[in-house]
Amino acid sequence: MKHVKITKYHKLNKVYVVYLGNGTAHTFSNEVKAKNFLCITSNFLTKNLYSLRLIYSECQNLFNRNWGYFAHNKKTMSSNNVIDERFCIENLRSIEDQFDLVIKRSDFTNGNYFAFQKQQLISRMCKDVILKLDKVHKKKSNAFDRFAFDDLFERLQHIQNALTNYSQREAYELFTLPIHVGDNETEFIPELRVTA
Repeated sequence: MKHVKITKYHKLNKVYVVYLGNGTAHTFSNEVKAKNFLCITSNFLTKNLYSLRLIYSECQNLFNRNWGYFAHNKKTMSSNNVIDERFCIENLRSIEDQFDLVIKRSDFTNGNYFAFQKQQLISRMCKDVILKLDKVHKKKSNAFDRFAFDDLFERLQHIQNALTNYSQREAYELFTLPIHVGDNETEFIPELRVTA
């Protein structure tokens, strides 16, 4: 079965430190505790990834069910409906790639960060598709799909919050994640926390 497996930790002096992609660092007195924490975190990330996969399949189904609403009646392909349809199609295709990247790269050197960041990106891209579908539906009177959009949006927000707040009490924050995390256009540079 496909799963997320993060494995990276560092030994600093007499403690073991695990850095995570939600901007936290966790210290442990011995290596066994650090590896145990990595195992628990990997299980958490795997569970979230499968939840995202279910939501993604629902987004895909909603898009397919509403595909006909993206009609345009202009001779040019620059109408808003066509642009929105292309946006949804490209996002849904890209999300599929992101799932594979999370699985394949979670064991890389920066896998601890990568596993969190890519799941946040998947969540955000699903939200973007839902917002485009909702935009099309504002002109229609299909309340059932609008309720489905709201439900999926709330579930995605719950996953994003879980990823952001994962194990915050036991850790100290190294950096905050900017709003643009995961953008292909901007490179991620962490904003360091400065403590007095």
